[in-house]
Amino acid sequence: MKPFIPNGFTYVTGSWNNGFVISDKFGNEFVWVPVGWLEENGTLDGLSFNSKLGLRNWYNYDFSSTGWHEDIPQNIVESILYWEGFYTSRNTASLESGKVVFKTGNIPLVELSYNQAKDFESTFKTNSDDIDHCLMLGSGYDSICQWIIQSGIKTKGEILDDSTYLGNYANNDKFYSNDGLAQLLPTGSHPEWSIYNINDLAGNVLEFTQEQHNTDRIVLRGGHYRVNGRDYPIGDRYFREPPTTKVNIAGFRSMLFHK
Repeated sequence: MKPFIPNGFTYVTGSWNNGFVISDKFGNEFVWVPVGWLEENGTLDGLSFNSKLGLRNWYNYDFSSTGWHEDIPQNIVESILYWEGFYTSRNTASLESGKVVFKTGNIPLVELSYNQAKDFESTFKTNSDDIDHCLMLGSGYDSICQWIIQSGIKTKGEILDDSTYLGNYANNDKFYSNDGLAQLLPTGSHPEWSIYNINDLAGNVLEFTQEQHNTDRIVLRGGHYRVNGRDYPIGDRYFREPPTTKVNIAGFRSMLFHK
């Protein structure tokens, strides 16, 4: 099934399984993530939405096959089952005139707790009555990783072991400040780091998801500009506790799904 284009959105670029981008009238951009054809691996494959295994890389021995949970609302399940995919924001969130936007060229919104990220995401406004949205699900993030790997555009090693040259990490050989250190960049600053038109999956900022470990450990994904891409590749999981704890190098993405 081809992706739905919500009322009020227009096509920008890409094909349905190769970075299909849409934009609302305010310039917020979203990329279609096809999941109907993915291999079953704890991703949103339409068969085991609440069987959360995912692409854990086991860098941290605290990770285990038990204690992880994420409750996916039924309306999201039904939307993804029917449309065989969902939209993710092309960029991490930023602020314009105090409003949450998902645009290229802005400094990401950071210094957030999980609770603040979820609250900010809930305030996002667009001009379509076809869609709803939420803070990125951990299983949604896994589906993005699985899509990238399974399609062959990037290797499993680049996603789960070493993403150094896919984004602005401290050990990348591209430097951005006078003292020779990596720094936080505006969203989508380097198109060569875009994967299927999704900007900055590697480096820049950690990303909050709704996945939790046990009852109070909030899971963040990816890496950020102060660390290296071997320790914090795209598929990495990192957690904070409690959800009220601010993380100064963490932001978030949104998911769109049909009402």
